[in-house]
Amino acid sequence: MARANLYFRLFLLLLAAVSFTAARMLVYWKEGVPGPGFFPLWLSLLLALLTAVSLLTGKFPRGVPFLKPPAVRRVAVTSGLTLLATLLIPWLGMLPVIGLYLAGMSFILGGVRRRTALLTALLVPIGIYYLFEVWLGVPLPVGFLGF
Repeated sequence: MARANLYFRLFLLLLAAVSFTAARMLVYWKEGVPGPGFFPLWLSLLLALLTAVSLLTGKFPRGVPFLKPPAVRRVAVTSGLTLLATLLIPWLGMLPVIGLYLAGMSFILGGVRRRTALLTALLVPIGIYYLFEVWLGVPLPVGFLGF
């Protein structure tokens, strides 16, 4: 298992190096504000730093708990719902999809009472609407329903 942990950390270092290289191709700072390359550059440096610390200290977790069936199911459900939401946004609009996404995540993954999940699925899109559309003036993607 220790060899697999080592290979995974080396993969993370490679990923950090590739991400850093890609981030340097983007504008770092533009007109006094961070550009599109600002966060990817710092995140890739943080990934490299944390991975290097993990390699140098030799602290590797025991076992692979994220490969147990309940965890794999949760990752698959979350990935599937996120992909579905991404595909539905152009047709239904951002706000209805966010509500459906939150309701789906709550109902399928559980842990939340139904009334709380439905209330969250209704109130969060309303809050997002007021934050972005009304307060900040940023238009959100709309679908055939008009919102």
